This record gives sequence, structure tokens and C-alpha cells, in this order.
Amino acid sequence: MSGDQNIAYTSAVSLLELYRKRALSPVEVTRLLLDRLDALQPKINAFCIIDRDGALARQGVGATLE
Repeated sequence: MSGDQNIAYTSAVSLLELYRKRALSPVEVTRLLLDRLDALQPKINAFCIIDRDGALARQGVGATLE
């Protein structure tokens, strides 16, 4: 899967499959989506607070799947 545009529209079921195949990690997806948010935020102005560090910290803890 390439690019944040594709990830933004990927279903949770598809993401889970990619995680299990180790094609992507939750941390990678979080970073891609935060980068997309940073790029779009000036245009859409939809968020007051973005906890980038908190989101990455939580994904780092949950990045392992059995």
C-alpha cells in the first residue's frame, strides 16, 4: 500500500490484515494519517488540538499483534 491517500480510505478490516502480514504497522499508519492531517489542516481547519506525541505513544504500545 502506498501513500497516505490510500491509507486514509482503507477499512479497519483491511488495515488489520496488513498489520498481520506485517506490510504496515499501526505506528506507520498513525504517522501517515498525522502527516495527512498536517497537510490538510490549513485548508479544512477542523481541529483545535492535535496530540501527535500522544497518538504515536499509544500506537507504539499497541504495535504488536499476535
